[in-house]
Amino acid sequence: MKKKVILWAIPVCVLIAILVFIFVAKSIPKPDTEVDSVEKVMMPNLKHSTLEDAKEKLNSLGIEFSVIDEYDLAEAGLIVSQDIVLGQMIDKGTEVKLTVSKGPEPVIVPNLVNMGLEEASEILLQLGLNLKSTVELNDTVPSNSVLSQNIEPNQIIKKGSEIVVVISVKSNTVGNTSGNLCSDGYAAEQGEWIYLSGSKSLIKINKETGQNIEVCKFEHNIYNINVVGDWIYYYSFADGIYKIRTDGTNEQEIVGLSDDCNLLFVEEGYIYYGLSLYEEDQLYKMNIAENRTEKILAENVMGYIITENYIYYSMFEGGALFRTNKDGQDKTSIPLDFLRGMDIKEDIVYYLNQYSQLYKTDINNVSAKTLLSEDISNFNVSGDWIYYLQKTKTTKYDLCKMKTDGTEKMVLTSAEYASINVVGDWIIVLGDGVKYRIKTDGTVNEIIRFD
Repeated sequence: MKKKVILWAIPVCVLIAILVFIFVAKSIPKPDTEVDSVEKVMMPNLKHSTLEDAKEKLNSLGIEFSVIDEYDLAEAGLIVSQDIVLGQMIDKGTEVKLTVSKGPEPVIVPNLVNMGLEEASEILLQLGLNLKSTVELNDTVPSNSVLSQNIEPNQIIKKGSEIVVVISVKSNTVGNTSGNLCSDGYAAEQGEWIYLSGSKSLIKINKETGQNIEVCKFEHNIYNINVVGDWIYYYSFADGIYKIRTDGTNEQEIVGLSDDCNLLFVEEGYIYYGLSLYEEDQLYKMNIAENRTEKILAENVMGYIITENYIYYSMFEGGALFRTNKDGQDKTSIPLDFLRGMDIKEDIVYYLNQYSQLYKTDINNVSAKTLLSEDISNFNVSGDWIYYLQKTKTTKYDLCKMKTDGTEKMVLTSAEYASINVVGDWIIVLGDGVKYRIKTDGTVNEIIRFD
């Protein structure tokens, strides 16, 4: 009986074993080459392509795509971004999202007239518009006010467009800086123009574009140019003091002179000038509107500077610095070393002593500080900087600059320079018989053409 049961169980066990084997075989994963049977493709770069070109590329690779339209500065119809980066390996059939430009967003032009330049610039920046400005002399509105704009308000333009505005600037009330006038005064500025005297000629140069325009030709060399409003005042060598309009018309003699004029300042309706008479340099003041002249200093004046409230001058004898009011009264003396050249900004005097060393001193607290002990031939103070010529071991001079506190000294360039005028961001240097225009950071150095 037992033998029969065992024989019957054998086929059953075999069947169970076969079923287990089949189940286990199906549970074992296939090799990777069999699991990943989908073809891989590399994502192309579609940026800056047209949608049609991109569609053709993607179709050839078997990549799906969807499109999002957005405003962008790029030309309408060009793809500006894709959500799968260039070079990434992806499965065929994967979808890439493409952002297509609708072109620049339309913007309504605001009314900028009578706004300040800073406010107008901020508004245009927020709207995504670019600002370009030119200037125009105007004494009836605050400086830096928008006088006009090239695109009328409420016009619809594209984001990123440029709006040109005309900005007001006041006419000069002071014709030139003391630093320039004490160095022959061959350069002055007003608004967007730099005015330059050359060999018997006067030109003007646009600060931004560099455009060079001849204003007038002269029979003599001219010096100490002052620009106030529509007029340029100047001294014509051994001839007299003249004025001419900034467009080169209507030249007029103001003061006929048979003697040398050693310095000419024009300020707030008055002309101050020094004359060499009887071996003494005397100072005169002329009321322009009334055509009335008076002598205000009969002393032997070596050099002088006109500031907002005072006249500062030095004399050939003694070497001290003197100060009077603008009528030549209430004279006080400020004890300093012999002055060979000076410039005054607020209450600070910058000066060269008899050894060509550069000093500075506070008028209210006379304690001189040495800025440069080297051989300095000429200097000019403008803003926070002093520009100066320093003698080298050759015939050349280094054109240098430093902060007014004596720090950050640096050499800009070298040549046979003679004197320095500073106008805006430009240094105008006389040397080698010609004039150079040099950026205050030394990046541009070019000869000025007067022909």
